[in-house]
Amino acid sequence: LLRSLCRKASGDGKFDIVATYGNLETFESDFASSHLTDENSGVKVRLVSGVDLSDRSEARSLVSEHGPFDAIINLAAVSSPASCQKSPEYAKALNIPMAFLEAVSDIPIMIQLSTDQVYDGRSAPYREEDTTEPVNVYGETKLGFERDILSKRTGNVVLRSSLILGPETPFRCRKQTFLQFVRERLERNVETNFYTDEYRSAVYVGDVVRVIQYFLNNGIGEGESGVYNMGGSTRVSRMDIAQAVARHCNLDVSCAKGIARASLQPGNVPSPLDITMDMSKLERVTGIKMKGLDEFAKDCLPEMT
Repeated sequence: LLRSLCRKASGDGKFDIVATYGNLETFESDFASSHLTDENSGVKVRLVSGVDLSDRSEARSLVSEHGPFDAIINLAAVSSPASCQKSPEYAKALNIPMAFLEAVSDIPIMIQLSTDQVYDGRSAPYREEDTTEPVNVYGETKLGFERDILSKRTGNVVLRSSLILGPETPFRCRKQTFLQFVRERLERNVETNFYTDEYRSAVYVGDVVRVIQYFLNNGIGEGESGVYNMGGSTRVSRMDIAQAVARHCNLDVSCAKGIARASLQPGNVPSPLDITMDMSKLERVTGIKMKGLDEFAKDCLPEMT
């Protein structure tokens, strides 16, 4: 996301980005060698590592030492449902960082990345006003912070993001997107099960950046503060994604085995079956037409060949 934001911002005037993170061992050296912030790019990035947003003094120091800020984009989270389910108190501390929320109370714009897992998966496609009943700890913590943000601040945009897909990252990232996982399995011809009945509105990372950029450039107008569903235009299963990767990379898909998740015994982490979303509100406000899987696969998969 940071790479894509830097590339998009470079054509839109001067941007000074303070990127804070916890512990990413190789990130600083990788970013320095990426040339994403050359003199002529118009983008300046300051990296601040080792930040605990759940700690009141650290959150306040971040704002006082590196501010003032025109906007906050909060992407920080324990985003693994399994990790959240295993350590709910840890998930709550990081996914509902009230100390951080207090520290940024005076900053005009806050853009919060939330999740489609606030929905229960029984009544798709979901609109923003539909009932939210998360079935796992991850969804519960993200919904909890949504409510805190909207009740304690003005000038907020909460983006309920679906599964984010994109090209291979340029850094030594410990986790690529699901596209890279699928390609690796198909290239090695490793038999892999892919769910056929678990549906999401998988979203292109480039569209995520375009949405964020819209609110940074235009501000949050009257009636625009609130929650937005953010996903792609197509309803896809994991098997659909595997088949798309095979098509665009000319790979044999026979090692990809479709399996219905509903046919399996429930696992340790509850997961909603169908959390596809209606994006009409986001598209109406921003004017951005969200891409579907086959459309954005063309932007991602050529880099993987």
